[in-house]
Amino acid sequence: MHDTGFHVPGEKRNRFASLYAKGQIAMENNEESDYRFPPRFYSGGGGMVSTALDYAKFLQMLINGGELSGLRLLKEETVQNMTRNHLEGSAFPIGINDTRDGFGFGLGFNIVTAKSDYDKDARVGEYGWGGMAITHFWVSPEDELAVITMEQTIPYTWNLERSIKGLVYEAIIE
Repeated sequence: MHDTGFHVPGEKRNRFASLYAKGQIAMENNEESDYRFPPRFYSGGGGMVSTALDYAKFLQMLINGGELSGLRLLKEETVQNMTRNHLEGSAFPIGINDTRDGFGFGLGFNIVTAKSDYDKDARVGEYGWGGMAITHFWVSPEDELAVITMEQTIPYTWNLERSIKGLVYEAIIE
């Protein structure tokens, strides 16, 4: 993952996508972005930039149980702990500005624990997370499937993910 980090070095800046506000022109372009400089604090919970290819490699490593291209990066047990629900009873339902029925939380990801109206097309066992600029991913271990959306707009919505998830699952031949 050579294109993932907390800032975009000068030699890669021409590939850094602009950020848009819905219905507006670019809010921030690659020559004005704060991501031109290393941050003062490296947050484990946000602030990274990446490419679709690097993101896909990360997700493939998770699907493979911690291995990518023959290289073991995480123990399989670690990936299992990351991608299973760790919440119980009174911690449900989870939510950030909303209530997410049928969703729990693993070590870094939301985990679908039950079918619900919150995300009708989600499959039990699916995990994922959303980031700024409507970047989102979900993984269905049962289907050995990872999907990444990278919209580059704010504020965050689930619209893109929700509009394609059912179509993606319908396209799978069992």
